[in-house]
Amino acid sequence: MSFGPDTQFGGRPGRTTEQALLVLSNSIDQAWYKHRVVTLFSFDLKGAFNRVNKTSLDACLRTRRIPSVARKWIASFMTDRHANIGFDDFRTETAPLANAGLAQGSPLSPILSSFFNADLVDQPVTVHGGASAFIDDYFRWRVGSSTEENIAKIQSEDIPRIEKWKEGNGLQGQIVVKGTVVQPSPTAKPLGVVFDRELRWKEHVQQVIKRATKTTIALCGLRYLRPEQMRQLYQACVTPVVDYASTTWHDPLRDKTHLRHLNTLQRSSLIRILSAFRTVATSTLEVEAHVLPTHLRLRLRAQRTVAQLHNCTPYPGNIPSGAYCHGPGDAETT
Repeated sequence: MSFGPDTQFGGRPGRTTEQALLVLSNSIDQAWYKHRVVTLFSFDLKGAFNRVNKTSLDACLRTRRIPSVARKWIASFMTDRHANIGFDDFRTETAPLANAGLAQGSPLSPILSSFFNADLVDQPVTVHGGASAFIDDYFRWRVGSSTEENIAKIQSEDIPRIEKWKEGNGLQGQIVVKGTVVQPSPTAKPLGVVFDRELRWKEHVQQVIKRATKTTIALCGLRYLRPEQMRQLYQACVTPVVDYASTTWHDPLRDKTHLRHLNTLQRSSLIRILSAFRTVATSTLEVEAHVLPTHLRLRLRAQRTVAQLHNCTPYPGNIPSGAYCHGPGDAETT
């Protein structure tokens, strides 16, 4: 019995978006090592839960050999649903939903969504390309000798496959490639991380610093908080913004410029939090605030991520222990 493809990282215990991104970045590194070109395209399924068709889902469950008793219970879970809309004291009449799909917020919905998308996501990660997904975010990459070769395979194999899956599951929407000029984008943003053509991560670090700075300024608008409370808010609201998927984009041996910008961000944040003078040394601010320096925090996070990879089931593409360290690219990604 199969409970979903290994390339679907959403709705599964021990799987994270960062691990899905590591599969992609590791595949790019391996392709570049062989002087190959990687072409990536990604999209998200709008209304991933609302538009799940009950009949199509039952067929997917039957294909995965889910017992009939469980399928009947799931069909009942998606049947006879009603909804209304409320604004303050006003509430509309309750009306039945013709196709309710999967309930938002239910712990069962991500699991059933993985079954529903299984035929789309179930593509092996090989030297010729691969696919990965997290709930409703899907990205597919091709590896070849040139960009033109990869695009030809995407148009002749991948797009028709997606169209066939969409029509077979009763989904609406249209994908148009032939006859339409689609320019390669200099960046792509799967699962919240900005991939550039050379994996220099400049654009991603800039976006991270902008978001973290905005969050810090908002926190400093709070009044009558003690320094220890501000420190707690900094670690809960600011550092997660910076550290998200850091094993994918941070190379401790090469990213000196990125680290300098991140150190500046932490310094300015600690000055605001501690209400300290701007002439105070960064190391002194970190000691007073009881926070790790940026490079040590990112290193500790990388070590924890590697430990989690060793303790989990095998991943598609066989992520190595040093997957968070990237070398310079030898080819172009689009």
